[in-house]
Amino acid sequence: MIANLSKLLRDGSIAKGFALVFAIAAIVRVSFFLLWNAYLPIEFDAAELAKVAINLYEGRGFTSPWFPHEEPTAIFAPLIPALYSILMHIGGGPNADTARLITIINIVPSSLAVACYWLIARQLTLRASDLPGYFPVVVALVFSFWPESLFRFLDLWYYVWQEAAIAALVYSSFLWIDRQSIRNGLIIGTVAGVAAYINPVPLPVFAVALITPFVVNRKNQLGSRLRAGVIAGLVATTIIAPWTIRNMLVFDSFIPMRSGFGMELRQGNNPVGSIRQNSTSIHPSLKKEELEKLQSMGEPAYTQWASRQAKDYIRTHPSETLVRVAQRFYVTWFTDIFDQWSWFPEQQWWNQCCLSDRALRVTTILTALVPLVIVVGGLARGYLRGLPYIVIFISLFLFLPLPYYFTQANDVFSQFVRPWLGMLALIVVIRWIAERRNRPKALIDE
Repeated sequence: MIANLSKLLRDGSIAKGFALVFAIAAIVRVSFFLLWNAYLPIEFDAAELAKVAINLYEGRGFTSPWFPHEEPTAIFAPLIPALYSILMHIGGGPNADTARLITIINIVPSSLAVACYWLIARQLTLRASDLPGYFPVVVALVFSFWPESLFRFLDLWYYVWQEAAIAALVYSSFLWIDRQSIRNGLIIGTVAGVAAYINPVPLPVFAVALITPFVVNRKNQLGSRLRAGVIAGLVATTIIAPWTIRNMLVFDSFIPMRSGFGMELRQGNNPVGSIRQNSTSIHPSLKKEELEKLQSMGEPAYTQWASRQAKDYIRTHPSETLVRVAQRFYVTWFTDIFDQWSWFPEQQWWNQCCLSDRALRVTTILTALVPLVIVVGGLARGYLRGLPYIVIFISLFLFLPLPYYFTQANDVFSQFVRPWLGMLALIVVIRWIAERRNRPKALIDE
């Protein structure tokens, strides 16, 4: 079966292969949704992002999730709240029907991410002679059933959209590094601009991809390549500009995409601190006095004040800050396996009453630790030597989790890093198998 599918995806057009992989991933997700909803019916979760969407739906505009009146906000990038508000009009408001509709729509970006992973694996196979022709098929099948992705598309949040945006950004980065044409510049600039409307965290990956060809090759057709690079930057900037201008007009302050970093920075850097957000964290959604302070100061002034408070604490408590950064690094890459920083100190994931929560935590731990162990072992044995586009993979692992080392770490914040670990782990396994097959039997016996 895999051989036939591999031949079909290898010999057919890219468009047909993309559509086929998308269809396989979508069928898996639809099946998972039907099974899940039959036993645990999906309900509407009115967390902050959904509350912003409700404000849009009820005509208050893009306003604060914490106040009933019309206080403008930039706590989230606008694309997903706007989409969810449209779906509320279709579903009749913030109810279970809308929640199920949002979940069904989330199948689309989740499946698009899998199709992009196939494209990326295909591109890697073209550039690495030792990767077999079936590698893209293996990637497509593994990520069609990637367990954490199956759980995450059920969340009424932007996670699956961000995963798809990052996958598209990585593929467009590969195309750009291969050829700095105006067409590829338009593609990568558009993808980066749209990704910023979901969450601006991936933008440093765009910057790395954009400058990499000029660092590697400084002379060949420099003029035309520079024009394409400028166009890519201008396209991304033009897409981001309307929301930035809106924020400047509304807040009289330069807020490129999101305003909440200072708030999150203070949540992780104060006398109480937080490694993972929990019931005691200092945050307007959890502390009445913080909410009142936010309401009296306004969002821009509060977030700027919170940022100053956090930076003062970091400056006066450097050793404690380093320990917390190390702890968040641990949570990001290993997950909080033993629930040292659980939501309620007396309750760990293994004794929670909800089976679905326990299943999600076990799934997350496995999808974090198994690929990580394989990749670290592969690096030690040299199985990732000569990997094409290595600078993009480094930028993913460096920049995507970076903000959370200083604010708060959580499984959901690092979810979009784990598929890339999984892809590298597959490369390690395939190269290890090939090495074993190619070694003389006498050496294996020894």
